[in-house]
Amino acid sequence: MDHQPVHILSYHRPKSQSTFIVSRQHGNGTATPVYEVARLSSKPNLSISRIQPAYQPAPPPPPPPPPPPAQYGYPPHPYYQQQPQPYPPPGPFPPQQFPMQQPPYLMNQPPPTRTTIGTVTLSSMSSKITLSIHHIAEVKMKRPDFLASGHQFTHPRHGTLEWKESDLFEKRFKLVDSNKTVLARFDKWKVPDQQLQQQQQQQQQQSNSSFWGGSSSSKQTKTKTKKKKKKKKKGWAFQVFVNADPELLDWIVVSGLGVVEYRITSDKEWEEELLGDDDDDDDDDSVWSALLG
Repeated sequence: MDHQPVHILSYHRPKSQSTFIVSRQHGNGTATPVYEVARLSSKPNLSISRIQPAYQPAPPPPPPPPPPPAQYGYPPHPYYQQQPQPYPPPGPFPPQQFPMQQPPYLMNQPPPTRTTIGTVTLSSMSSKITLSIHHIAEVKMKRPDFLASGHQFTHPRHGTLEWKESDLFEKRFKLVDSNKTVLARFDKWKVPDQQLQQQQQQQQQQSNSSFWGGSSSSKQTKTKTKKKKKKKKKGWAFQVFVNADPELLDWIVVSGLGVVEYRITSDKEWEEELLGDDDDDDDDDSVWSALLG
């Protein structure tokens, strides 16, 4: 039995979008986008980029306090002391009110940077998967034998690794090393309630925009409402069970995406289960791309 995962990287791939996000899940129910995956119309099939937050300069230090007034040891002469005035002196013009603005170091922050770390290329003639990752131009993922369901590849530090199906009927995957130690899994996981609420809010916004778009959209919305099912709380994710450094984590994600993409192209039934149906929002088990916000 596996231990609790060290990392959970949620997988969200809508049919209608050419890019999708792999996000790191946190214990408080929030998520941080880590990888952006682009689906390409030609070879390679996928291009994977790591998302890194842009550099944010530190706020400037507070100004030093003003120096205390000079003391010369004698009180001021009464002649020079300010005498009370019968009427208050005329004050300056009332200060103008300006809207509060962000400090300069918080304005115009650059967007996160995206660095391409790898690609996935599927063979149209065989089950072979070709990866490019970091500075290695070609990594072959092959079946160990004709009847095997997994794909093996060689990691520079960890030797032979293999993504294999952990359940032929459920079509779940696990990554094992040469000692059969499970390093990661691609499986279903429970979506946090906080993210489900965000998803439902976006569903409501899309439903409202469709309603006001016209009579035809309204009819389609009513038709979909009749077909709605009970909301599922399961999504798909890479669950990593080892303390993977960023380099190994990139290998796990890129190779795992290759296996998942191969299965999608060879099994249409599983494709429907994994990707869901964009026309029916309630059948989408994944985390919404609004997590980028």
